[in-house]
Amino acid sequence: MKLLLENWRKYLTEAELYGNCGMVAIAMVEEALRREIENVRIILVHDAPSYGATVKSGEGEYDIAHVVAEIGNKYFDDRGEITKDQITVIDGKDMLDLHVAEKFIVETLPLTDAIKRAIERNTNWNKCPADFEERASQLLDEAGYLP
Repeated sequence: MKLLLENWRKYLTEAELYGNCGMVAIAMVEEALRREIENVRIILVHDAPSYGATVKSGEGEYDIAHVVAEIGNKYFDDRGEITKDQITVIDGKDMLDLHVAEKFIVETLPLTDAIKRAIERNTNWNKCPADFEERASQLLDEAGYLP
């Protein structure tokens, strides 16, 4: 029974995180900034230029396919710590491959209120960054960024 509960909990966690990469990344960046870690940015995989929009404005309708937190020299998303090569890979498909998707770009930016609005407006989230504060703290601790 214990094994069944552990497996079920893992399934729920994965389902809960799917679509919330932006909220996890915001929580990660905010926690890193609280800890005064250097080189903290948000990485967006998006197609805003295809719609004549810019992410920096926080306005416009476009697709943000993935959001990653860059902290120090490490990368984090809703899966935990990832490699630089995994930033554009979603469900095993590289979003920069023109056979997969058209005109997605990778943009690295500081986290601002406008960037938060862009993530809120253009991602498929169902939880807010506050829901991932504990997870963000745990991931940073595990990565060696202790408070």
